[in-house]
Amino acid sequence: MTFRGGGTPSTFNTFSVDLFHTVSTGQTYAVTPRGDLATAFVNGSRIAYVFRNFGLQDLTNHAIQAAAVQVALWDLSLDNHDPTTFGMDADGTYSSGDENVFSVSFGSNPDASQIAALTAQYLGASIGAIVTGGWLDAAAAGNDVNRGESVLQPVPGTSSGLLIILGSGGLAILGWWRTRPAGADLHSARRLRPR
Repeated sequence: MTFRGGGTPSTFNTFSVDLFHTVSTGQTYAVTPRGDLATAFVNGSRIAYVFRNFGLQDLTNHAIQAAAVQVALWDLSLDNHDPTTFGMDADGTYSSGDENVFSVSFGSNPDASQIAALTAQYLGASIGAIVTGGWLDAAAAGNDVNRGESVLQPVPGTSSGLLIILGSGGLAILGWWRTRPAGADLHSARRLRPR
């Protein structure tokens, strides 16, 4: 997707956290960048953990892993349960134990058991995670026909202005450290020295 948030457009691969809306290729829609993924969803920290640890790399040629990440994220995005595992149910569909909340049919997909096993691995690994993350919230459009999906953002919504300020501050400290007089107070400078 390409995000144009008032600055230079950024293009990145992402995953949906929105089971209730759809998008089409080339669709343009409004979103609000948010850095509160951990608190916006009941399982927000776990969502951020799965995305950061299993979904950030380019999965273009890894369809099984990409499918497992997406299924885990959708399962975690539902605020009415706390999924910890994922497997086949008696009727041949897959769920995290509560088929009435979230159930997936892979149809005749020959990779279904591999996708389910990875989904279970990702859900299990995320238990107890305390991680923050960013997302692009499409809720501003309500239920408009052209409303898009809310998706995850690779970097929490830090503004480029803030990054420039932090970078400049870091360069100033580094410059002071390298050019400080020999008799400068080393007690305060020791806190900045890499170990």
